[in-house]
Amino acid sequence: MNIYKAQKKDIIDLCDMWFELQNHHRNLAVYVSEIGAWRAKKEKELLLLVESNNNQIFIARESYDVVGYIRACIKEMSPIYEKPRVALIEELFVKNEYRKMKVGKNLVEHMKLWFRNKCVEEVSIHVSIDNLNAIKFWEEAGFSTTSLRMTTRL
Repeated sequence: MNIYKAQKKDIIDLCDMWFELQNHHRNLAVYVSEIGAWRAKKEKELLLLVESNNNQIFIARESYDVVGYIRACIKEMSPIYEKPRVALIEELFVKNEYRKMKVGKNLVEHMKLWFRNKCVEEVSIHVSIDNLNAIKFWEEAGFSTTSLRMTTRL
């Protein structure tokens, strides 16, 4: 398996995998519907992310198949805090047929290395409370629950 930094040429594959991730989330309690013309907007968003210094996307490829990706960012906090840079893993996706093959674990390790090189000391994620497989994955990767995010509809 090859893991590499996403480039402009990868945006179509990233959009396809993002939509698969959205399909997975449709069955969970917390889901945000995309608009009808989402693809062109998502491609523009991904292009900005690929070219950004504080965002990173890694892609996992097995031979000719793209099998997963991870997307993260570094947020600059107020300088009043001891740790003014916060890392957030925003998306992790591995195609069904490649799960349980350490693809996700390898993507997370690549991202952790990128964070360390950016002098970030702590990483956060957001996981749907109904996504039990993801919660188990993140716990096995060393993450623990430190807060509870609550929402309401208006």
